[in-house]
Amino acid sequence: MDPEVRSVAGQTVLFFPPEGSLLGAADDALDVVAAAAGARARVVVVPTALLDPDFLDLSTGVAGAFLQKLANYHIDVVIAGDISRELGESKPLRDFVRECARGRQIAFVNSEAEVDGLLSGGGA
Repeated sequence: MDPEVRSVAGQTVLFFPPEGSLLGAADDALDVVAAAAGARARVVVVPTALLDPDFLDLSTGVAGAFLQKLANYHIDVVIAGDISRELGESKPLRDFVRECARGRQIAFVNSEAEVDGLLSGGGA
């Protein structure tokens, strides 16, 4: 997994490629933190293709543990990809995504192309 460093809206952002080891466990979050620190990035973009299959099932706690670890290290995260099917099947996930939209540390976008607009508008 070789993430790409880009400047977006004046911020250093680390973009993870859609192929590679799945992310979800707290140890995976530490790998993301280390990569972000090495790139001096405060924001990481993770495609949904890299998420552990249990990540979007909030009852598993996978997302909570992963995202909390990133928050502990003051790393903002943007999850990029279409999760409309999962949103349609899970009220807790819809509520979680809605709450994330109100904050600044976690954001969900439909595609990587939306990251610039998100960060230009002050999100994540």
